[in-house]
Amino acid sequence: MKQEHERRVETLLDDIKQLTKEMRLQELLINYTIPPEFQELIEKHILWNEEIGEWQLHYVAYTGNNMRQRTPTPPPQAFEQFDTDLEMVYWTYGNVAPAPKKKRKKYRL
Repeated sequence: MKQEHERRVETLLDDIKQLTKEMRLQELLINYTIPPEFQELIEKHILWNEEIGEWQLHYVAYTGNNMRQRTPTPPPQAFEQFDTDLEMVYWTYGNVAPAPKKKRKKYRL
């Protein structure tokens, strides 16, 4: 029973070491990529959601591409006006093969 207890303690200590290592790496990445003033701003507006088990950032819907004005896609009929004959667009050289390279004479001095 004592050996089992020691094994459990060792396992827990190993888990703590691994989690500490991962946390330090994440903190390093965060500190390297996000300026401190923005970290404070994020910490002010973040809340833990028990229902889904995730952190949620308020007002994220009002950021980045979510606020970009959407451009409507043109209807399929708009593309029908273009001529699909692209024969003159692409130029080819036919069966013209490059001329073989001439061998150079080597001169010895």
